[in-house]
Amino acid sequence: TLVVSLETKIDETEQKFEEMKKAREELLKKATDAESKINGLTNTMLSFQEKLTNMEAENQLLRQQALLHSRLKTISENTSPKSNSTNGSPLHVEQMTPHGTPRAPKDYGNFAHPRASFSERQHESVDALINCVTENIGFSEGKPVAAITIYKCLVHWKIFETEKTSVFDRLIQIFGSAMQNHDSNEDLAYWLSNSSTLLIILQKSLKAVGSAGT
Repeated sequence: TLVVSLETKIDETEQKFEEMKKAREELLKKATDAESKINGLTNTMLSFQEKLTNMEAENQLLRQQALLHSRLKTISENTSPKSNSTNGSPLHVEQMTPHGTPRAPKDYGNFAHPRASFSERQHESVDALINCVTENIGFSEGKPVAAITIYKCLVHWKIFETEKTSVFDRLIQIFGSAMQNHDSNEDLAYWLSNSSTLLIILQKSLKAVGSAGT
C-alpha cells in the first residue's frame, strides 16, 4: 500500500511537471512572438522616421535653393547696367514744347541726387551674395552649391579678378567660423568642401593671370 501511494504521488508530480513545462513553453512562445512584433513595429517606425527626415531635408533644400535663386536673380537684375540704347549707343529723347520746339534742359544744380555708382552696386551685390550662401545649401551633382554659385556670380559680374582677394578673405573667414561652430560632421564636411573648392578656384585663377602676364 505504501509503495502504491508513493507511485501515485510520483505520477502526480510528473504530471504537474509536464503541465508546468507546457505552460512555460507557451509563455515563452508568446513572449517571443510579442518581441518579434515589437521589433517589427520598431523597424517600421524607424523607417517612417527616416523617410520623414529625408523628406524634410529635401523640402528644406528645395526652399533654400528657391530662395537663393530668387535672391540671385534680384541681385543680377540690380547689378546689370540699364540704359535705353540703339545699336549700343544711348538713346536720347528730347522733350518738345507744344509749339514743336525742344524744351530747354532743366538745371537742377546742387539739388540733384547722384545715383550709386556701378562699382558700389557691385559691392552691395557681393555682400548680398555672401549673406545668401552662409547657410548650408547642400550639394548639386557632388559639388558644393555655395562655392560654385559664388564663382559663377563673380565671373558674371566681371569682378572675379579685381576683387578676388578681399572677397575670398571674407569668405574664408565666414567658412572658418562656420567650421568652428558646426553642429554635425555633415556640416563640417560641407564647409570644408566649400573652402577647398574656393581655394582651388583661386589658385587656378592666379595661374591663369600669371600665364597671361608672361
